[in-house]
Amino acid sequence: MQTSKLKIASETFWAFASKGAAMVGTYGLMAFFVLRMDVESFGRWTFFTSILTLLALCFELGLNNALQRWVVIHRDGPALGDWMASAWRLRLWLLLPTIGAPLALAAPLAAWTGRPWLAGWMLAAVPWVALYGFVDFHKSVFEAAHRLRLTCAVNLVDFGLRLALGVTAYLVTGSILAVMAAYAVAAAVALLTGRALRLRHLGPMGVPSAANNAALLRYAVPVFLMSMAGHFSTEIDTLMIGLLLDDHATGVFGLPKQLVAYLPHVSMAFSMGVVPALARDAVTNPAAALRRFRRFLALLALLYALLVGGGTAGALWIPREWLPAGYAGSVGPFIALLPYVFFTALGLYTGALLSYCGHAASRLLFLILTIALNIVLNLFWIPKYGVTGAAASSSVAMLPYFLLNWRQCERMLRSPAPAAGATT
Repeated sequence: MQTSKLKIASETFWAFASKGAAMVGTYGLMAFFVLRMDVESFGRWTFFTSILTLLALCFELGLNNALQRWVVIHRDGPALGDWMASAWRLRLWLLLPTIGAPLALAAPLAAWTGRPWLAGWMLAAVPWVALYGFVDFHKSVFEAAHRLRLTCAVNLVDFGLRLALGVTAYLVTGSILAVMAAYAVAAAVALLTGRALRLRHLGPMGVPSAANNAALLRYAVPVFLMSMAGHFSTEIDTLMIGLLLDDHATGVFGLPKQLVAYLPHVSMAFSMGVVPALARDAVTNPAAALRRFRRFLALLALLYALLVGGGTAGALWIPREWLPAGYAGSVGPFIALLPYVFFTALGLYTGALLSYCGHAASRLLFLILTIALNIVLNLFWIPKYGVTGAAASSSVAMLPYFLLNWRQCERMLRSPAPAAGATT
């Protein structure tokens, strides 16, 4: 049965509210650090958060996103609890390496990058890294179950406390170590919030099974590689600027990078609201799903074309003296990153549909090609054009990713496969 338009509209509203909570928390903390830190210090924070993001995702191992495939299928049935229980047990098994790896990697990574301060910051981040996967577990389940008001509630707690406690910790101590302790507290409270909401709205965990564990792990591998590749493609410029240039250049790039980082999340919020329904309709009514897929894609393309045009005009117009001290050089990279925002937004929508329909491996291949192109362009353009070259390389590299995703979605919806996991 085709998912109702009213349900899609409701879930899309809550998806935007959820992403709005994350954006306020993230942009609020970024603005605070830009105003309180010098450019070099902000560059160190930007470099560190790039590593931290990849580290947290590494030990998420794709399980939460893999679970979504079966939550979509069983969200109204008794098997949902069993699938959640299997994913939760696998998360617990991963807890020891999640804690142990950052402890082991901190000193060697600090030495390799020539940044002695990095070791202490990484050790301080271990509690947050350990909790990240469990917090994201509930967000992922609520999203796939089309309970996005619950995702919004968890995001409000998580990002709201990150902002409030992070700002307070830095004002009192001036230390990033205290900020990471605040992150860990925020994650712990968000985890308890997610658990309470899951028990109330979806019920308790069921019984894990070896068959479910095996199915989750099999699908988690391409999903994990895809997730890592996707986030690496967004962080690679920061890492390569940090390694090829210096902390000042990383800070100059970090401001526009963080400004545009959440702009594609409008597309992500939109996808959270419509893609689970599209994935179901792709099986029951593929012709209708294809028509709606195209309408939604055209709507997103128009929205982001306006956003990119407005962002470019605003960046050219703004007086440079209005910018924080030391950030006049951030305007060029900001403009060069705007095409990246456009292609990433459309790539997120098309890529989400591929993942929900069991085509994560195709999406992974496209991301690998994108990363390879981005690295090659960075190696030539960063030494020659600096941070603007890094921004331009991201924009150029993201174009083929979107086009390949789009082509694969069209082929998939014209020749739909049986429902993913229908035999499990």
